[in-house]
Amino acid sequence: DITIPRDLEYDKRLEAITQEWKDECILYQNIFALNSIISELQKNNIKIVIFTTPLHKFYLESLSDYQKNKLDELLKELSKKYDIKIYEFEEKYSELNMWRDHMHISFHESVTKYNEDIASMIIKESGK
Repeated sequence: DITIPRDLEYDKRLEAITQEWKDECILYQNIFALNSIISELQKNNIKIVIFTTPLHKFYLESLSDYQKNKLDELLKELSKKYDIKIYEFEEKYSELNMWRDHMHISFHESVTKYNEDIASMIIKESGK
């Protein structure tokens, strides 16, 4: 059985989710590093596929508009700049009963849809 998420109000991890990006320097260092990795992989003819991880409804609701917009901007920029496909799964499963807690999908058979979507993405992108 899937365990019902704990009362999230008392979850100590919540602070890490709800905080704003306060240090733009670190944010941009991470973006620069990601761009460098993608460039290097493409120089070596390694196919890149990016997908966002599923997020629980509570997690999604905890993100600020600023955070959501920054992620959308980043994904659009990466897709355009490097001509890569980005699969966005962050909202797709948010309301399904497949979560162990607000940060982890369960190992339950109900996650089959997510597994099928990942397998389909891999098959599609591998050209088979």
